[in-house]
Amino acid sequence: GCVDPYTILVAEVMAQQTRIETVRPYFKKFLTRFPTVEALASAKIDEVLKAWEGLGYYSRARYLHKASRMIVEEWGGVWRETALELEALPGVGRYTAGAIASFAFDQPAAIVEANTARLFARLMALDSDLAQSASRRQLWSLAERVVPRVRPGEFNQALIDLGATVCGARALCQECPVRSCCRAFEHGLVQRIPRQAVRPDLTDLFELMLVIRRGSEVLLINYLVPFQGFQFPYYILPYCILCISLSFAWLLIKR
Repeated sequence: GCVDPYTILVAEVMAQQTRIETVRPYFKKFLTRFPTVEALASAKIDEVLKAWEGLGYYSRARYLHKASRMIVEEWGGVWRETALELEALPGVGRYTAGAIASFAFDQPAAIVEANTARLFARLMALDSDLAQSASRRQLWSLAERVVPRVRPGEFNQALIDLGATVCGARALCQECPVRSCCRAFEHGLVQRIPRQAVRPDLTDLFELMLVIRRGSEVLLINYLVPFQGFQFPYYILPYCILCISLSFAWLLIKR
């Protein structure tokens, strides 16, 4: 398996909210452009965003760039090895920190992601919304109790593989090596766990906009939208909410 912490960091950040099949070509391209954490740290943010182009969720690229600079400038290029220390990196959450710590440094760090969460929930017969804070605490508590001190990286990878291949949405319980200690299997609850989250009702939204044109030009309003410490340019047509907006627009057109 991969033991390079930088490669693991890039892979895990790219995989956030994105399917692995979609990530693969971008991952190879990104590592070709920035093969080391030092190369990424020395790059300009525009270069990083360009290499990320098409993958979406650009805040991940910004956080990755900031994390690389922190590793190089504040840590002197020397990686911290524990999950708690790695969580200090921008954009690195509990799972990503645990993945780097266990896979790269063989630290006994717990991990909870989609596959292991489903597996743990069935082992405990946790019949609740896994997105809720109480459920997350129970999942992490179990993950921390079971991770061994010997070869924790291999153990965590085995859990991910088990959750992905055997304990998937359509569970193959007869092939599962841990079914004897699975409470959901014991009580016939496998198919209802994990519980599907209740989706909120959609609210219809109606908006009115005015297109102001002069020859081949169209008036757009430029906003800077704040998001997690960054500001992104956002261009929209003028909203027609107040009568004064309509009156002002009519004057512009008449001119």
